Amino acid sequence: MQTTHYKLNQFVILCRGIGAAASMLALFANVQTMKAADGDLDPTFGVGGKVMTDFNHSTDWANAVAIQPDGKFVVVGTTYKQNDFSDEDFAVARYNTDGTLDSSFGSGGKVHTDFPGLAAVPSSVLLQPDAKILVVGGAYPLFTFLGNIEMVRYNSNGNLDRSFGDNGIVTTKACRYFYPQSITDCYVGVDPTGEKAVPNGRGIFLGARYGYIGGNVISGNARSGLFVNSGAAYIYGNAIGLNAKKTAPLGNGASGVYIAPAAAGTDLTTNHIAFNHHAGVSIAKEATMVEVIGNSIHANWQLAVDYGLDGVTARVPIRAEGPNQTFLGTGSMSMPQITSAVYDSATDTTTIDATIAFERSPAYNSLYLNVYANDAPDESGYGEGQYFLGQVGCGYPTERCTMKLQGRPPGPYISTTGMSWQYYGWLVTDPDGSQFCGDCGHTQTTSEFSKTVRITER
Repeated sequence: MQTTHYKLNQFVILCRGIGAAASMLALFANVQTMKAADGDLDPTFGVGGKVMTDFNHSTDWANAVAIQPDGKFVVVGTTYKQNDFSDEDFAVARYNTDGTLDSSFGSGGKVHTDFPGLAAVPSSVLLQPDAKILVVGGAYPLFTFLGNIEMVRYNSNGNLDRSFGDNGIVTTKACRYFYPQSITDCYVGVDPTGEKAVPNGRGIFLGARYGYIGGNVISGNARSGLFVNSGAAYIYGNAIGLNAKKTAPLGNGASGVYIAPAAAGTDLTTNHIAFNHHAGVSIAKEATMVEVIGNSIHANWQLAVDYGLDGVTARVPIRAEGPNQTFLGTGSMSMPQITSAVYDSATDTTTIDATIAFERSPAYNSLYLNVYANDAPDESGYGEGQYFLGQVGCGYPTERCTMKLQGRPPGPYISTTGMSWQYYGWLVTDPDGSQFCGDCGHTQTTSEFSKTVRITER
């Protein structure tokens, strides 16, 4: 199998003409013959030992070359129209042994593959035993290194091999780590397949003022999958405690997520958190402003959400803050109590009613009910959050909440959490008399899961 390293006598450079609008692929060759000494240009190759190929763009750049068994060679590089690199495409050319373009390949010996909106740069080429051509590189948003690994496979005639990946292209998200606050699309605690544990102590330890943790597989670690030590964090779209396909357990040795006392302002949404050996999400009593909504949390060894790491907590504190994190006081919120969950076969609707005991904080508050369905209740009798059904506002001052759904939920057991939003700010009056909210914002607090109720039918 051929590689990109051509150790004989051919190599690729970029050739630019002074004042020219375009630069071209330039190939120089030296073949050991009776007519030329080692290191001399071979006059039988191209024009005086040189070949230049234009892809009709402003810039064409060669990066790698591979030699076929028949002596033809494949060169890969990038081609683009704008000098700001905004329209870079993969470029592939195949040459006969004398340096002429191979007309049986692509269009006149040339092929280019576009990655819309991305700057695409191939770095290597591999010739397979079946004569197919595999080109590997990256595709990036302009002026960033947040790109993906791209593999493109061509048939021997230059057409995309539609049997490979998605119509000839395989995209692999690259792990992105930006110290100290962002980790996305990484495998943490698992092997490159995402199927076997390769444990760390803790999976991720987050101690920045702000952190973004998204799209990762965080599983198989010896302790917590994600430890939020301080500051605020936005945690979204992760698989925590499962394999990469989310089809099998690969639990972390402690909680899926632990939120430490100094953490303030942690949002967890759209994560799948399951099979961890403590709670799904453990929250220190001193941690504030924790929002847990829209996740799938189930099958953990302890509670889905555990405030204080001490089992069921019936009521959680609500911290109210004003502008610049000025402390205003506290209130409290109980976990909801589901009073009924009924499926009506005549109307094909499900109605869930619940109440929440609520002590308002000094800030302006609004109260919501988050509703989930489950295949089975937790052994404790308290809820899991396997299938998120939605959120509904609760009335004031009764704190009664009603959600109506079309059809049957995906699981027969219903559980809920309460969520308090605390708004702060003040009205500012313009000279013209109009008013607007000055330095306004909100914080959220989520309760533990309620007891589970099985849906009845009428």
